Amino acid sequence: MSNKMESVPLATRVRRQIEGMIEAENLAGKRLIAYRRLAERLGVCQRTVQLVLAKMEAEGLIERRHGSGTYVLDAEQRRAHTAARSLLVVVRRRPDPSAGWDPVTAMLAGVRSQSEKAGVRFEMLAWEESEDSRRLLDGRETRAYAGFVLLRVADPRLVSRLMRRSAGPVVVVDEHPHGLPVISVTDDSLRGAEAVTRYLLRLGHRRIAYLDVADRQNWNPTKHHGYRMALEEAGLPVDESLIVAPPLGVPALSPQASNLVDGAVGELLALPTPPTAIFAYDDRRAVMVMDSLRRRGLVPGRDVCVAGFGDTAFRTGSCHGLTSCRIDFVRLGREAVRAIVRPANPQEGRFIVVPDRLMIRESTGAAPDKVRSCVTR
Repeated sequence: MSNKMESVPLATRVRRQIEGMIEAENLAGKRLIAYRRLAERLGVCQRTVQLVLAKMEAEGLIERRHGSGTYVLDAEQRRAHTAARSLLVVVRRRPDPSAGWDPVTAMLAGVRSQSEKAGVRFEMLAWEESEDSRRLLDGRETRAYAGFVLLRVADPRLVSRLMRRSAGPVVVVDEHPHGLPVISVTDDSLRGAEAVTRYLLRLGHRRIAYLDVADRQNWNPTKHHGYRMALEEAGLPVDESLIVAPPLGVPALSPQASNLVDGAVGELLALPTPPTAIFAYDDRRAVMVMDSLRRRGLVPGRDVCVAGFGDTAFRTGSCHGLTSCRIDFVRLGREAVRAIVRPANPQEGRFIVVPDRLMIRESTGAAPDKVRSCVTR
């Protein structure tokens, strides 16, 4: 009878050696030695060690932290890692795939790509659909999930229920429920608005109007702060007569929205020294401003410059020439998943801020000497 030695694949042997070292040296919760030293100790190349550790990380046994090293997860961390493989994504209404680009669809794309990268599965429910709403408010249903991503849904009743009945983190994207310690993922509206205003100042504009949202404090006051900060930095006074806020919510979907914005534009142009540029709270309002100017015989970008925020008009195709500050909605979704997969204290609120990017187009240009007389409709 021939004695046949069973050959063990190199990766399997290295894996067993690493697991034995972890157990013998009681490394749970501690950092492993560096790749190079580990490879030297085991007598193999670094590539083999990297492949073995990558598989162990995918199984939730270790965690590689950029700039810090590779850590062995203890029992509690492994349970959290396993639980974080099941996430629930909440939207207000299910997006219509045939409707084209919209912010929630873009955020969902980010959630999906980061979930696939992290090996996480997720389910989506719609808060405004009765059966989904029932499931969301049922503690027995929500306990099955280790984390929640709420895309533009900040209803205090839902958020507090999820926080109270589940151990996993609650991440709210692009909205923030006041007074609740959630993880909030948002764009950097303050710096974005500041960047738009600074750009208009560089073009020579000194009378820059701001078309705000009604009930600023309950929506987003940081854009207004960014606008004021840029003016103050330039040594210019903040003229309150240049700040107008038609009685519109967010989004501006009222049938009267166009007329209300048109009235605000008329108010600005009737000032003794009218603005040479108008910066709007969002792209929807900015497009209405441009329409209002055209009805008065003024050319946006030449007679009065216009800028928006979000860069939604370009991406939906409603206006390709609007200067705007682009919100990276896909990255907002990705960051939300990252916040759950590698959470801090689930009961500790914090902000994750994603930078915006200024997109310059023909709706803005050098400041004219003065705004020419309006042509009445």
